[in-house]
Amino acid sequence: MQSWNANTHHFIILPLIIYHFLTIDCSEGKGVFGWFTDETCFFSVDRTFVKLLMIANGYFTADLLICHYLVRDPSPLSKLTKIHHVGCITGYFAVCFVGYATPGIGTLLLLCEISTIFMNYRMMIPKENMANTWPMLNQLAFFTCYTIFRIINFPYGLFLTIYEL
Repeated sequence: MQSWNANTHHFIILPLIIYHFLTIDCSEGKGVFGWFTDETCFFSVDRTFVKLLMIANGYFTADLLICHYLVRDPSPLSKLTKIHHVGCITGYFAVCFVGYATPGIGTLLLLCEISTIFMNYRMMIPKENMANTWPMLNQLAFFTCYTIFRIINFPYGLFLTIYEL
């Protein structure tokens, strides 16, 4: 149930984030990546970034309540999931409170959830079917998205945060 709930959230929020990054209008004609290249655009608080983070916070809060009150799984993984959700909720509220470029950076880092879609589907596949074509393609998609949106994107987000200071 949690995997389907998570994927529903991801299929709603991720296209909105990608669409906003592609159509952001504060870059004064600098094109698709204007937010990354125009300092005035980068340092201004974009309300859509804040709204996207609040949508994500709504999901994290709802999922935390589901984990804690409905699922009640005492496993270490469930405890780590709860800690992860509390950290995300706190972090997303904090970046919206700080302002400047941090809501945009937070939204950029939220793109890491793309890899979670493939991880959730991987967890639904029985182990005896993992050598089949579709599960292998899912693994490849997970590895590619994890590399791009977590391993590469997180240090870039850290760089942007330091630059913003």
